[in-house]
Amino acid sequence: MNYQLLTLTHAGGEEFVALGPENAITAPQPDAGGPYAALSSGWLYAVGQAPRLRCGRVGAAAEGTRVVMHTIAGGGNTQRVRVILLNGSGVSVTYDGLDRTRLATDNSYVDGVIDMAGDLVAFGNVAPFDRDATEGSMGIMDEIDAARQQYHVD
Repeated sequence: MNYQLLTLTHAGGEEFVALGPENAITAPQPDAGGPYAALSSGWLYAVGQAPRLRCGRVGAAAEGTRVVMHTIAGGGNTQRVRVILLNGSGVSVTYDGLDRTRLATDNSYVDGVIDMAGDLVAFGNVAPFDRDATEGSMGIMDEIDAARQQYHVD
């Protein structure tokens, strides 16, 4: 599989790296909060200072961390956008720019369930993340680790 590596720099010099499958991630024009990596589907891994991620109207931002965002097809006309804090300073998870929850513990996650129009259906509770046993994420970290090794990303 081919991957894409983005380096994004905030006005204050903070920098983060975003990695994901080719054609799944982009770096749109920065908004008022600064640069962010956007995910269309699949997965997005970010590491560094002040990473900001977005998938539709679900967002994630941190001071400094290793974070994953990935999509999971749902039943019917929904999909889950999962945000995983691997380690670091914690992650604020938003919908339409409004804080919904905060991941403050390493190896934790939360799901935002959205419908096909991008509207929020539900936000899950924060739960522990196990790379080998968390339903919907099994195997994703193996693919991310292979891409990180290929592109020499921490």
